[in-house]
Amino acid sequence: MIWKTEPNEQVDEILKLKEKERHARYYRENRKEVLKRQKKRDRERDRVTPSKDYYKAHKEEKLKADKERYEQNKEERRAKARAYYWANKEKIAQRRKELRNADK
Repeated sequence: MIWKTEPNEQVDEILKLKEKERHARYYRENRKEVLKRQKKRDRERDRVTPSKDYYKAHKEEKLKADKERYEQNKEERRAKARAYYWANKEKIAQRRKELRNADK
């Protein structure tokens, strides 16, 4: 293993290796249960996931519907954003000020 020059990077590397080892140990000890859950999820996903052919066939319709929904909800999203801004104006101003000072 090649150690990084920064002490924080060394600590991060060690923690990542420990986490990988913990995951590997859990998998080794619980392999049968993990595989059983994965097979179950795969079976459910195969039933639920629509085919790519459907999306290819209805791509234009879906894109048109998505765009219409986006346009319909645009003003509502803007109103919510305005309301949030006015409700939290002081906090937002404080965060922006901190960011400007951090850049200097």
